[in-house]
Amino acid sequence: MDLQIYVVVERLNRLQNEEKTSEIGFREDLEEATKLLLKLKSKLNKNPKQDDHDAISELVTRIDQVSCEIEDAINEDHRAIIGIISNNCIKIRGLSCLGLSSCSSWRRRREHDPHAAGTIKQKFIQLREYYQEILCHHRDYPILLHEEDQEVNTPVLLKEAIGLDEHLERQVIQQLITINNDDNNNMQVVSLCGIGGVGKTTLARQVFNSSDEISFEFFRIIWVNVSPSFTIRDILVQILRYCTKAADEFAREREDTLANRITDYVSKGGRFLIILDDVWSTQVLDDLLHRLRILPFHHKAHRVLVTTRKRQVAEYGIPKPFIFTVRGLTENGSWELFMDSYRRHSGGDEVVRADMEEVSRKMVKRCGGHPVAIIKLAQVLAGRESLNEWNTVHQHLMSILNDSVLQQILTPSFDDLPDHLKLCFLYLGLWPEDSVIDVEKLYHFWIVDGIVKLQDMREGGGSLDIAERYLTELEKMGMIEVEEEDVPTVTRLKSCRLHKMMRLLSISKGKEINFSQYLGSDSSPSSSSSSSRKRVRRLSLCLERQEDTASAIDLITKNKHLHSLHILDPHKQQVRKPVKILPFDVEELKLLRLLDFDGVDFGSYDDKLSGDDQKQNTGLVLQGLSKLVHLKYLSFKRCFLDEYLSLPITSNLQILDLRVDDLINEVILPNVLRNMRRMKHLYLPRMFKTHDGEKLRLDGMTELETLENFITKVCNVADLQTMNKLHSVSVKVDGDFPDLQFINQHLKKPSNGQIQLSIDIRNFDCFVDQRHSLIREVLEYSGVRIFSIEGHINELPSRYNISQGLTKIVLIGSELEKDPMQKLFKLPNLRVLVLDDNAFEGTNMVSPASGFTQLRHLELLNLKFLESWTIENNSMPKLSNMKIENCNKLKFPDGLKSLTALKELEIAKMPTKFVHLLRKMDPTQGEDASLVNYEKITFPISHEITRSEDADKAEASSSALQIT
Repeated sequence: MDLQIYVVVERLNRLQNEEKTSEIGFREDLEEATKLLLKLKSKLNKNPKQDDHDAISELVTRIDQVSCEIEDAINEDHRAIIGIISNNCIKIRGLSCLGLSSCSSWRRRREHDPHAAGTIKQKFIQLREYYQEILCHHRDYPILLHEEDQEVNTPVLLKEAIGLDEHLERQVIQQLITINNDDNNNMQVVSLCGIGGVGKTTLARQVFNSSDEISFEFFRIIWVNVSPSFTIRDILVQILRYCTKAADEFAREREDTLANRITDYVSKGGRFLIILDDVWSTQVLDDLLHRLRILPFHHKAHRVLVTTRKRQVAEYGIPKPFIFTVRGLTENGSWELFMDSYRRHSGGDEVVRADMEEVSRKMVKRCGGHPVAIIKLAQVLAGRESLNEWNTVHQHLMSILNDSVLQQILTPSFDDLPDHLKLCFLYLGLWPEDSVIDVEKLYHFWIVDGIVKLQDMREGGGSLDIAERYLTELEKMGMIEVEEEDVPTVTRLKSCRLHKMMRLLSISKGKEINFSQYLGSDSSPSSSSSSSRKRVRRLSLCLERQEDTASAIDLITKNKHLHSLHILDPHKQQVRKPVKILPFDVEELKLLRLLDFDGVDFGSYDDKLSGDDQKQNTGLVLQGLSKLVHLKYLSFKRCFLDEYLSLPITSNLQILDLRVDDLINEVILPNVLRNMRRMKHLYLPRMFKTHDGEKLRLDGMTELETLENFITKVCNVADLQTMNKLHSVSVKVDGDFPDLQFINQHLKKPSNGQIQLSIDIRNFDCFVDQRHSLIREVLEYSGVRIFSIEGHINELPSRYNISQGLTKIVLIGSELEKDPMQKLFKLPNLRVLVLDDNAFEGTNMVSPASGFTQLRHLELLNLKFLESWTIENNSMPKLSNMKIENCNKLKFPDGLKSLTALKELEIAKMPTKFVHLLRKMDPTQGEDASLVNYEKITFPISHEITRSEDADKAEASSSALQIT
C-alpha cells in the first residue's frame, strides 16, 4: 500500500516535470494531488492498522487507477496537439512547428474535443474523493503499535543440516581457527552472506556445534540472536550469560559496565568466538566492537562470525572481514534434502517412482538451492501419487512457492529497501528465470521510467552514474549479485543476476501494485490473464518457441495503454535459433514510452517472398513507430533484421540502440538521426553505411551524452563540436590522419571537460614524427580508457606519458623494438592487454615484479620472434584468462606457475612440447602426444572466499594451482 502510493506520487511528479503539462495547463492540479498523497503516505506510515486494511487497500488501488487515467488523458491530449501542429505544418510549408503557440494548440484541441479538459478535471475530483474516504477509515487509528503487534523477523533454522556444503563449512572453520603471524588484531570478523533462508544460520549452527575442533581452539563459543530492533544492552547481556550464571543480576547495569565485566572474563581465559546471527545493520558491529576492541584483549586472536543478508554489513569492519557467500545447496544437496523431506512428510521410506523422478528433479532445480523452497515442494508433493498431479504442481510451481512461509522469509529484505530501490527491484522481474541481465539496458529502463531521481542528478553525476549507484545499493542490500565489466568504461558493472526465489519475490510484489506483467515459458498460466479492470503498464514477453508468438501478439493488442514493451528472445543463452516475431501494429500503442526488442528475429516469415516483399513484410512489425510521439527508448540490440533499417523520426526519442546481432555484417541507415534533437544515448551498429552513400549527419544532437561506434569513414568528425554534453564516445578511425588529428584537438579543449574515449585506430603506420607525435598525444589524454591500434609505431612513449586511466590496450603490428611490458606494468587500471602480429619484435620479454596489479586478461598472438618470457614475483596477481597463439619460438614461460589466480589458458598453434609442459601444471588434462592446434586448460578453482579490501589476494591464496 505504501509503495503503491509512492508509485502514484512519482507518476504525478513526472507529469509535473514534463513540458507537455505546462502546454495543456494542469500543473496546479498535479501539485495539489501530489501534496494530498504525500500527506496520506505519511499518515499511513505513522499509524498502520490491520482492521480496515482491505478497504483502504482497495481505495489506494482506485487512486492508482485514476492517476493512470489522468496520465493517459494528458498524454493523449498532448498527442492530439502534436497532430494539430503537424497538420498545420503540412498545410503551411516552411513554417516551423516550434513557432506555433502552445496555448493556440490547446485551444484547437478544445475546439476539436470540448470534453477533454472536463474529463481530466473530473479525474482529479475523483482522486480527492478517494483521499477523503481513506481518511474516514483512518480517523480512529491508534497512534502507536503495541509492542506485541510489532513484526519480528526470526531466522529460519533447519532441524538438520541435510545437503549442506561440507566444503564451505570446512573453509569457514579453517578461517576461524587459523592464526596468522601478523594477527595482532583481537577481533577479526568473518561473514556469512546470502539471501534470506538460504542456510546461513544453519551453517553457523554447524560451526557452533562442531565439537572437538572449534571447542579445542576457543575457550568460549557464544551465540547471539540479533534482530532488526536490537539493543546493545541485550547483546551484551546475551554474551555475559555464556561467561557467568549471574548475568541476569547485572542486566540493568550501564552498557560500559557490562562490557567491562565481559572483558574481565575474557582476560582470564583463551580465545573467544562470538556468533552474531541475522545482523541487519552495521550499527550492531559499530556498537559492539567499539566497546570490546578498546579493552585489553591483546594477542588472543578472538573471532566474530556474522550471518547477514546484507553485503554492506558483511563487508563492514576494520580490518576488512573475510566474506563467504552462501548461495544455497548444491544440486546433489538439494536432492538429498528434498528426498529426506518427502519421506518425512509421506510417513515412511517412500522412494520416488522412476517416471516421477525426472519431473521432480526439474522442480527441485527450479528452487535454486533454497532450503525452505525445497522443503515446501516436498510437503506439496507428499501424498500425491499420480504423475499428472506432479506435472500440475510443476506447472504452478512458482505460485505454490509464493506462500506465507516464503514471503515471511524474503519480504523483510524487500521492506527494508527505500521506496526508489523497491521500484528498481521490481523491474528485475521483467527478465526470464536465470537471466544474466545487461545492466546498461536496465539503467536505461530506470531512466526512461523516471525511477532515477532528478534530485540525485542535480546533486551531481550523470543519469547512468546514478543508476549504477542504485544497482550497487541493491547488491549491498543482498538483493542481487553483480558482475564487473572486464574493461570498465562508462559503467563499472557488466551484468547482474537474481536468485530464483528473489525473482519470485520481485514478481509477487509487482503483482500487488500491478507494476508489470511477464509472459514466458516459466510464468504460471494465471499470470498471462490480466485483470480487465487494471491497465497493464509494463509488458515483458519472452519468446522461446515459435508457437509463443501468437499469444504474445494477442496480449499486446489487448493492452493498448502500455508504456513499456519488452520482447526478448534468449536464443543465445539457450543455444538455439531465434524465434521469428509475427507482425503487429505498433501505432495502436499510442502511449508507449519504451520499446525494447532484444535478440528478436525480424526476418521474413515466408522464404518464398522476393527481396522487396520481404522488406515490406518485415516493415509490418515496425509500422507506425513515427506516430509514437511519447517514445523515449528504442532498442534493436542483438536483433536479426534486413540490411536496410527504416528508422522513425520521433522528436522525443532519448535512447536509441542499433547494435544488432554480430552476424549482420552491415546495416544501411537512413540519414535522419540529426533530427532527433533530444537524443542522449546513441549506440550505432558495429558496421553501417547510409542509404544515400553520404556521411551520417549527427550535427543536431546537442544533448548527446553517450555515442558508441562513431566510425569516421561514414561519420563527420566535425559533428562532435556540436555535442557539448558528451560524456563518453567510442570511435573507429581507419587510416585517416586529419580525422584523428581533429578528434585529438577536440578532446583537449577545456570546455569539453573530460570525455571518456574508447578508440580503435586501423591502418595507421607511424613512420614520420608527425604521426608518432599524434599517437603519443592520444595515449597521454587523461580520458582515454580503451586504446587499440593497428600499424607500425616502433616505440611506446615513456610510462609517465601514458594515461593512468587506460583499462584496455591492443597493439597489432606495432613492431616495437623495446619490451612493452616495461612501459605498461605500472598502469594502475589496466585490465586487458593484447599483443598481436609482431607487436613486439624482440626476443626476450619480462613482466616486472609487483606489476600489472589489475590485469585480468592477456593475449600473446603471432609474436614470431619471442623466445623467452619471464614472470617475476607477484606480477599479474589477478590474471585469470590468458591466450598464447602462434608464438612458435617461445619456451615455457619462467614463473608461469606463480600465476595463482589463473583460471583459463588457451593455447593455439603452439609446439607440442610447450603444450605438454602446460598439461603437467594440471593433472586432469590428457596426455595426447599429437601436435595440438587448439587447447584450453581450465585450472581448479576453490569455493569462493573473499576479503573485502584484499579480495583477489585471498581468492588467489585459496585457489592456488596444484603443481605436480
